[in-house]
Amino acid sequence: MHPEVGEVTCDCDVLTVPGSDIRLIVYTVAAGSADAEELEFLRVTNGVRTDGPSPCRPGLFSRP
Repeated sequence: MHPEVGEVTCDCDVLTVPGSDIRLIVYTVAAGSADAEELEFLRVTNGVRTDGPSPCRPGLFSRP
């Protein structure tokens, strides 16, 4: 759950190194999906919408 775009469904893969406790966790979304569009929005805009200020949500810092 992201505070700006809402729920984003991701696939999760865990890659391990045999004989070690090292793990790499990789989250991906399906190309062309609504989830991919939401992540692209966050990447491009850093979550800042141009249609007005985002409302303050509980637990988040208010914006100046």
